[in-house]
Amino acid sequence: MIVSSNSIVINEYGDVLLVQRDDTRTLAPPGGACEIDEFPNHAAVREAREETGLKVHPIRLVGLYFLPAKQETFLFICYRCMPRGGELSNSEETPHAGFFKTNPFPSPMLAFHREQVQRA
Repeated sequence: MIVSSNSIVINEYGDVLLVQRDDTRTLAPPGGACEIDEFPNHAAVREAREETGLKVHPIRLVGLYFLPAKQETFLFICYRCMPRGGELSNSEETPHAGFFKTNPFPSPMLAFHREQVQRA
């Protein structure tokens, strides 16, 4: 099973931080797999920094999502986070990172990620 964490970061204007994923080209909250012996909340912070350049602070658990797949089973742990500094930038994994309005939701975005943002 792969354990993955992501960050739902909402700024002072109510916009949500999303990245364009390099693999699926969809918009999603920053996140990724936890390293061995890494707490999921620490992985959420690390992934946000790596993918967007922003420092974030988890403030609450949004949800746990179990996704059985043919190749590998995933457990996604989602946190609501506050921005705490840094400078917004892109990375090799994320060709675009930025804050987006949520009404209407930007596309393309998987329903799974849209639900996480709505819950946060």
